Amino acid sequence: MPTATTTDKVLADVQRYRFARLDLLLRDVPETEQRPMLQRIGRSREIQVLRLPNGMELVSLARRKPAPLLGVARGIALHTFCCNDTKQRTLLLPDDVNKYFPRLFRNGMPSGYYVETSGERPVFGLVRVDTGLDHISRIIQHSRELIERHSTAPGFSAMVNSGQFEITYIVPTEAKAAAINFASCHPSTHQLNCRAVAVPLLLDLLAPLYLQPTFPDVVGL
Repeated sequence: MPTATTTDKVLADVQRYRFARLDLLLRDVPETEQRPMLQRIGRSREIQVLRLPNGMELVSLARRKPAPLLGVARGIALHTFCCNDTKQRTLLLPDDVNKYFPRLFRNGMPSGYYVETSGERPVFGLVRVDTGLDHISRIIQHSRELIERHSTAPGFSAMVNSGQFEITYIVPTEAKAAAINFASCHPSTHQLNCRAVAVPLLLDLLAPLYLQPTFPDVVGL
């Protein structure tokens, strides 16, 4: 039977991302322990398993009212970006920012910072999720604003120059990610990794909100 530590880790992941994919939570759990673990989750008063219309199962904090779809989409996109990859990424809570980058920590920092520890040096990043299915030009403009803000901010400028800071935009299609990455999304004077990453299930989650009689061009998504 899985230990309480295993269940505590699930709770910690759910608290970090708000919504977490059950398949990713179970990925590193031995098959013989998965059923007992699901039983423990089912008896928990702190977390619950939800099934989305597309069949995906996710784990969230127990709540009485249905979760807003935009919040679910954002949380699942972030969990997928950080955990469904060979890269070692972790979405950072304020205490984590203080731990990894104490020089940068300040009260009131926006959410969405993460750290990647796959390389020799940790890389600090800011991630945004395209829950509004914004036009490519708007995303590029927003990226430029974020770049300028971090490139001139005390503490961040040194990380930008050393290649230890990046900005990631999660979008729902490969075509949209390719179009954004092809565009010049930052001034050449800034040594900053700015890119878009496709998480296709984001489109599945957002389709009920934005479905139109005539489906828009996939690149525009």
